[in-house]
Amino acid sequence: MNARIREVTERIVSFFKGIRLTKEFFTFLGFIGLAALFWVVLAMNDNVQENLEVRLNVTNVPDTVTFINVPPGKIHVTVRDRGTTLMRTSLFQIPVINLDFKDYAQDGVFRVSKGDIQSALKHTFGANAVFSGSSLDSLRLVYTGLPGRRVPVDVKLDVKAKSGMTVGAKVLCDPASVVIYGTGGLDTINKVYCEPIIKRNMEETIEVQAKLIPIKGVRIVPSKVKVTIPVEPLVKKEEMVNIQTENIPAGYDLLLFPQSVKVVYYVPMSKFNDETPRIDVRVNYNDRNMATGRHLPLRIAHVPGYVCNVSLMDSEVEYTLVRE
Repeated sequence: MNARIREVTERIVSFFKGIRLTKEFFTFLGFIGLAALFWVVLAMNDNVQENLEVRLNVTNVPDTVTFINVPPGKIHVTVRDRGTTLMRTSLFQIPVINLDFKDYAQDGVFRVSKGDIQSALKHTFGANAVFSGSSLDSLRLVYTGLPGRRVPVDVKLDVKAKSGMTVGAKVLCDPASVVIYGTGGLDTINKVYCEPIIKRNMEETIEVQAKLIPIKGVRIVPSKVKVTIPVEPLVKKEEMVNIQTENIPAGYDLLLFPQSVKVVYYVPMSKFNDETPRIDVRVNYNDRNMATGRHLPLRIAHVPGYVCNVSLMDSEVEYTLVRE
């Protein structure tokens, strides 16, 4: 019984010793944290140099005004100041400089000098801030008050599907037209072009963000479009096609045996149930020396653009020349 009481007593003593050690440990950590805080405060009072991102806003722009070259949304500056000042300026949000349109716009040009940008930065960071570098020294933007003109987008494709697939004919461009702005001469622009889209071995429909090719002195809105390039399987079809004749001597007629030939071809799956495509198969009487005996070679004269891999079950046909 005494041994049992002694064991319980030792556990209780050990538990309270653990609590005391834990309190001492956390007290020690608290002093370390307080010391670190004082060190940070003292260090932040020293001058430091930082590379910061600054947002640039052009304010009070009239609704009728469109910039031809777009103002930069942000600039990067190298600034030296007290650490506490820089932390207060940039800790919770990106610093901002505002340039009032009416203060710098004149005769179609929005012009901001290096000194003006420095003054705007001083207004944001304070008079004691020293700037040793900036991604923007000065600013010159052309603007117009003329209305825009809507023109279509011309999509340039260099695409190929993998074997057994085909690129559909209906390529979608969104938007199909854009608005162009300029200080004049827009009537001579009838369309805008996107950068060529080059794809190989395509096996499924894809969407591409295509940039529009810039035009000097013109702003294009939007500056890029979404191009959807459809890709679908090819499906085999067979048809009997009547054979057409050409270059028959005057006063004669050409009898063919047989008068039609089986044509095998492939179409996109979406067109499988469409009406039969017009495939033109011909024989030319002037080609009679290109075949054996009384035969003429067959050739395919016309195939719709969406029809692929056309082949003829016969390469030549027998003929007889008769008077009319």
